[in-house]
Amino acid sequence: MPKKVNIGIIFGVLGLVLVGLGLLFFVWYPVQEEYQLIPAELPVHYNGKRFAGSESCVPCHGSIYRTHLITAHANTSALANDSTLLGSFGTENDQIYLTGSQVKMVKEDGVHYQNTVMRGRAKPLKESPISIVIGSGVKGQSHLTWQQDSLYQLQVSYFTATDDWINSPGFPEYPFKRPITDECIKCHVTFAKNNSFTGKTNTYDKGSFIYGISCERCHGPLQAHVDHHTNDPKDTIANSVFQRYLEQTIATRCLCPMPFGFTGSTSKRKSVFLCRRRETG
Repeated sequence: MPKKVNIGIIFGVLGLVLVGLGLLFFVWYPVQEEYQLIPAELPVHYNGKRFAGSESCVPCHGSIYRTHLITAHANTSALANDSTLLGSFGTENDQIYLTGSQVKMVKEDGVHYQNTVMRGRAKPLKESPISIVIGSGVKGQSHLTWQQDSLYQLQVSYFTATDDWINSPGFPEYPFKRPITDECIKCHVTFAKNNSFTGKTNTYDKGSFIYGISCERCHGPLQAHVDHHTNDPKDTIANSVFQRYLEQTIATRCLCPMPFGFTGSTSKRKSVFLCRRRETG
């Protein structure tokens, strides 16, 4: 005779399983406050508004945030390390030859370098640590280095199509470093505060960099928006913090060194300056 199944035990076990899954969800899925209270203090824009960080968008826009993380825009700049640098370092093939010199790609004590060596000499003429990676790797990557507060592009770039090192596009066949001004860096970062109002120098506040093209590159600094919706989570309508930015086109944001203003100038050089003037307004 078959044994009777105790329905109460079955429901009890199912209840425990559901409770366990619920606890697991709350342990592994970060709650709203954990995303919105980002521990690192983010920079303040020229216009006085504070950045909140893309992680702050997760509670309301989680799927968009996660999708954006794998785009070329999100990965167009980053601090240089083993996970962001493409190409190999340290083998005999990891170098390029210039007129009278060569540049070797090496890694020493966890730091990646481009070392310039004159022909016939063993000791490097110049050891340049790779500080910043520019480029998502879809086409390639270039490397930037700091000298105090001054930022330069290094000689060698990585070319994805051949999985090899090349002389950086536009560089001469002799040792050279290109100063990186706003007209270059602002295409690859969400924010970087130049030490000159005009943006024509290659000196920056190192602590102001927000790498990659993130949510706030197009929407503007969002700390006020995050604070508003944290204090009033039932308000599902974007507040007025967006009004200024939503009136502008995507093309306008990309023409300016930062995405927060446009004067209609057809001169690139003039528009860069005028866009910056508009930022401070």
